[in-house]
Amino acid sequence: MKNQGIRLPHISSGSTEGRQKELEKYLYQLVEQLNMALEVIDGAEDGNTAGQAQVNKSQSDKKEDGTASFNSVKALIIKSADIVNAYYEEMKKRFCSEYVAVSDFGTYRESTVSELSANADSISQLYSNLQTVISDIKNIENSLVRVNAYINSGLIDYDENGAPIYGLEIGQTTETDGETVFSKFARFLPDRLSFYDGSGREVAYIGDYKLYITDGEITGNFKLGRYSLVLSDGIAFKWM
Repeated sequence: MKNQGIRLPHISSGSTEGRQKELEKYLYQLVEQLNMALEVIDGAEDGNTAGQAQVNKSQSDKKEDGTASFNSVKALIIKSADIVNAYYEEMKKRFCSEYVAVSDFGTYRESTVSELSANADSISQLYSNLQTVISDIKNIENSLVRVNAYINSGLIDYDENGAPIYGLEIGQTTETDGETVFSKFARFLPDRLSFYDGSGREVAYIGDYKLYITDGEITGNFKLGRYSLVLSDGIAFKWM
């Protein structure tokens, strides 16, 4: 078959929106042609005589996948862009407070710092609280407690189709005399509530109207439908 080459885009619309749609259509067709050419070459190298038929079927399936074409065109535009226009606006604020109490028993000091930053994607809040006790009383050791926390809201992540995911994430780390005693965070999404440990491992979440948890401990009553779990010498279910 004679090689006809890749045709140049034909832009006929007079409006900006119309030209953009024609360009997107052209880029989509160009991506499909390039993918088809690559698959034909791979099929020929592997000696696959049915390669062309498989390519035609593959391309037919892809045309029905709007998400795949959107992501393909998006990636192609960004990677091959000659002109990139970006506008970024951000606001930052910092607040500080300090409290000091001095007596014959020693000195207590507490300082708090909070930072707020906001842009078109998200709002981030950072908090730091430092408490120190200095005392000359015998058998009373000096102590230090430090808490760092954050609250992020807005754009949290992207899904497998490239669509943005908005939500809320809250985390806190507490140190006492240099030792971490608490470090966890939680993430609230429109369809999922997740809890993570200090290593970033998801230990429990609520999704699809169900609760999933790695380890559980029941300190009070437990009901399952019309039954109640009774703990005495053993374990029994009681009809309510």
